[in-house]
Amino acid sequence: YPIESSLIDPGYKDNEQSLTNLTTVIGMILNSPENTVEHIVVAGFSSPDGHYSYNDRLAFERAVSIKKYLMEKTGSPDHKILVYNGSVDWRGLRYLVLRGDITEKEDIINIIDNVAVEGRPGRLTELRRLNNGTTYRVLARDYFPLLRNGAFIKVYYSNK
Repeated sequence: YPIESSLIDPGYKDNEQSLTNLTTVIGMILNSPENTVEHIVVAGFSSPDGHYSYNDRLAFERAVSIKKYLMEKTGSPDHKILVYNGSVDWRGLRYLVLRGDITEKEDIINIIDNVAVEGRPGRLTELRRLNNGTTYRVLARDYFPLLRNGAFIKVYYSNK
């Protein structure tokens, strides 16, 4: 998703291919004579830039938009699609930083692991202080966009 958006845009990045793959697989399972979809879990996430409560709500709205999209495109009934609010994806950021090539990697991980999300000074404030803001600007440019998603989708099904 683009920053501050919960609207699905097939033209954004590789959304069109991802959405096609997702709806095709779910459609195959839904239409299979051998399987029954028990439920589908969709999760929305946001990046940490900005106020926590806003990003928490935005992550939920992203999950809801995926749910509505799947209902429309696959015919999945409302009660079969469960929404999970992944909120601000600090765990995802930690994963990306560990595997990335960013300076002050240890300091970033230390902040993620040991500083409270909210409060004073708070995790985001501490990240902004690193290297006079240079590290934060790299995170915002290269890492945060990867966290704005509705990527966790799991289909639970059983054999008939």
